[in-house]
Amino acid sequence: MAFELPAHLPRGTYTASGASFSSTSSHANPFLRLLSEATLSSLDASLASSWVHKVEESIAETKARIHKRVQDDLPSFDRQLHTSRNVKSRLESLTRNTQTLGETLNHEKSGLLPSLLETLSAHSKLAQEAQDSRTTFTAYSHLLKCQDELHTLSQLAGQGKLAQAVPQCEVVWSALNSAPEPLAKAQVVADINSALRVLTDNIREQLGDAYARSVSISIDETGTTQFVLNPSTQVPPSLNAISLSEILSSLPANVTGEKLSTLRKDVLSKLVDLILTTPSTSLSVSGPVLSITSHAGAPFALSSPLEKLTTLCQFLHTNLFPHLPHPQAAQWPALLYPPLMSSLLKHYLCPSMATSLSTLPAFLDIVSNVVAFERNIELLGVTAGREKTIRLWADDVGTHYEKRRREDLLESVRVLLLKKEDGPGAKVEKITVLGEDDMSESEDLVEPAPAQAGPDGTADLNPDAAWDFDADESQDTSTSNGTPLATAPTSPPSSSDAWSAEDDGDGWGFDDDEIAAEDVDVAEESKSKSGDSQASPSGDESPADSEMSEGDGWGWDESPVATKAPPLEDLAPASPQKSSLAAQPRPAARLEKFSAKAKNSTGTPSMSPERSQPLSSSAISSAFSKSARQGAPTPAYVPVMPPKQKRETIVETYVVSSRAQKVLRIAEDTLRESRELNVSGVFPTRTPPSGSLLQMNLSSTLDLFRALFPVTHAAELSISVGAAARFSNSCVFLADGAKDLAATLDDAQARERLEESSVRLRVLGESGLDDIVDQQCESVHTILGTAEGFVDTGVDERYAKCQSAMEQLFRHIMGVAQDLKETLTWSAYCKAVGNIVEEALGRVITDVLALPDITAVESHSLSHLCKILNPLESLFTPARATTTMVFAHVPSWLKYSYLQELLEATIADITYLFEEGDLIDFDVDELAKLLRALFSDTPLRAQTIAKIMAGHPSSNRV
Repeated sequence: MAFELPAHLPRGTYTASGASFSSTSSHANPFLRLLSEATLSSLDASLASSWVHKVEESIAETKARIHKRVQDDLPSFDRQLHTSRNVKSRLESLTRNTQTLGETLNHEKSGLLPSLLETLSAHSKLAQEAQDSRTTFTAYSHLLKCQDELHTLSQLAGQGKLAQAVPQCEVVWSALNSAPEPLAKAQVVADINSALRVLTDNIREQLGDAYARSVSISIDETGTTQFVLNPSTQVPPSLNAISLSEILSSLPANVTGEKLSTLRKDVLSKLVDLILTTPSTSLSVSGPVLSITSHAGAPFALSSPLEKLTTLCQFLHTNLFPHLPHPQAAQWPALLYPPLMSSLLKHYLCPSMATSLSTLPAFLDIVSNVVAFERNIELLGVTAGREKTIRLWADDVGTHYEKRRREDLLESVRVLLLKKEDGPGAKVEKITVLGEDDMSESEDLVEPAPAQAGPDGTADLNPDAAWDFDADESQDTSTSNGTPLATAPTSPPSSSDAWSAEDDGDGWGFDDDEIAAEDVDVAEESKSKSGDSQASPSGDESPADSEMSEGDGWGWDESPVATKAPPLEDLAPASPQKSSLAAQPRPAARLEKFSAKAKNSTGTPSMSPERSQPLSSSAISSAFSKSARQGAPTPAYVPVMPPKQKRETIVETYVVSSRAQKVLRIAEDTLRESRELNVSGVFPTRTPPSGSLLQMNLSSTLDLFRALFPVTHAAELSISVGAAARFSNSCVFLADGAKDLAATLDDAQARERLEESSVRLRVLGESGLDDIVDQQCESVHTILGTAEGFVDTGVDERYAKCQSAMEQLFRHIMGVAQDLKETLTWSAYCKAVGNIVEEALGRVITDVLALPDITAVESHSLSHLCKILNPLESLFTPARATTTMVFAHVPSWLKYSYLQELLEATIADITYLFEEGDLIDFDVDELAKLLRALFSDTPLRAQTIAKIMAGHPSSNRV
């Protein structure tokens, strides 16, 4: 039998015999393929008959397979067939029963479900009607209650019973807030809310008016300040009164806090501050009114401010504190206490602070009275618990006094520093102790000879006239031990033939151990040889020299003769003068006068680049003594060293500003006051001891000067060399004063801070002087930059430009030196000006040595340009002294002097000086380069350069 197979079962595979393919979808596929493969020409009856035969065979085969399958498991097939029939019959019975049950439930008239739904709908309608009735009843009942409460509130407000109306407002608001939900959204509730809000605002407004009438601070037309604290007030238009405590309790908590906070501020600003800042006031209390009247013309206080404040606190204690609500009853007095004590400190104690030790007892009495006042108001309830501001302040009154004094002292210093300088300052003496080494290192002296006018009116620089051995014998020209001082012209002669040789005898002996009797004989013979060639020096002193020679500001008054430098006009090229040695053959007659300039007793050069010390007196004396014995020409321009001296105390003066002196005087007064305070015993013993803070103020005073003065006077310090030097002196002056004060301090911390301030001031002063030197060195380079490296000086226009630059440089250095000389000590002046001159000479030497080629005309011009700066030697001659200290402070002076002569020297001259070791200041490369620039390429030049490049002679001296 055939029956439909379930769709989820897989189809069997077609495996018919003779089939060349299989199908998983249909048994018709093989036959359909045969049909599709047939063509119109091949389709005939036999082909169709074969297809039908195959179909029939396939059907028969399928039936056979089914039958065979059933027969293979016939019991199972029968069981499945029986089961299928039972299922079919049960399905038909279930279908019939389902249809009968559906009619029973869903029938329109007799069905169970329609009857049930109808019954439930009727019950729901009845329940809704009952709920609506209950809700309406509840809403009307609550609305009637709100209306009654609102009516009661309206009556209380109208009768002026504000204290009862405020809690009634809360009842009405509570009733409205608890209204049922349907009623809360009704318009009638909104209307009640509006009416309640109006009543509440009206009640609060009446409470505010009542508070304003009960508590007020006002000023009438006469200027009297009245503080009113009524215990009760009437509420218009009713006749009922409300007390102040009811007012404060009825107001909202935040409003009450704001009003009491405003009252506290008004009490402090309008009453307390008025009492403390206006002593000429009177205070009176009449019931609930406190009046403060100001008496403008009163010459003295009518009563003590503490008494007035005590009366005010009593008034508050009687009329306000009992009426404060519970939270504010303890908070308000506690909050009043801190600002009251602060005002008392600010407006009474601090202004009454003693300004000196003599006024301290009276001030301490005031402090005791204030402490008693604090104790009294504590009994009146004005207290912040354990906090005792005044008592703590009084326990440390000594510290507060010292802090106040420190502020006053620093303010006086600040005001002083902001003022303009009263005058140019004052001279201050400084004691300097010079030892044996100090004298030998710092005083490298040369005594220049004054110039003598020649026949043509120019300066006659003949060295024969410089010695003046025929001068009046009564004139004292010897040192303290009887040794005569040697003199030499300030600058080399302007003519190459103006030099002559002479023997100076014993003029160079300075008590050296090597001097023997034969030296004296040689000196006498040398003096007789010079004979009539010597003449007394004469000539007028130039204005520049007289300026630099004025005054004895540094206390160098040992020598009665002042140094004179030739004026700038005498530096113009002069016509050469004939010399007695001009016709004599000489290998180095022009420059052998310099041969002893750089010799010492060991035979090593005296001005080597590695050496920073000046020439020793024994070396120079020994060298020139030997030169005198051998009959060598005496140099006309040489350094002279004084004999070694024992330790000596000299007094130097320098200028400091009046501000610095006043600042130091303030510091000294501060130290004296601190010691008096410590000794007086006015304050009890404490740690740190009395006066310690004032001693700590010493360093603050100096630090204020160091920080404020350079800023406020920066413009003046930047444009004035004298002002800058005076500020440097002031810093050093204060540093010395601070050091002296620190040595007297017992407090280690104050001493350490003051010593630190002293060190910083000294560093500032020294660095300030270094800055002045650096600025002037920059100016030197700027001026020399206009000379453009001294190129083409053989051309008149270029020579005039270079001469103008050198003269401008000379005037600039002289001007700066004059400003520094009037301000600095002699030693600081020499060091500062020496550095400036050294920078100028170094720049000129560098520019000249950098020239690749120098013609004969240019060498002569360069030599004369260099000689323009020779008068700078006079800057280093102390007032009324006969010797100069240029060699100690300008290391390049000898090198610069040699350069002037080397520019006009011959190769033989240069060779002689080199072999004598006198050109030790020059590097061999510099000498070789100078030879190549001065002389043409010849075998002699090449031989000389080779000798020079072999190095300076090491041992060719005596």
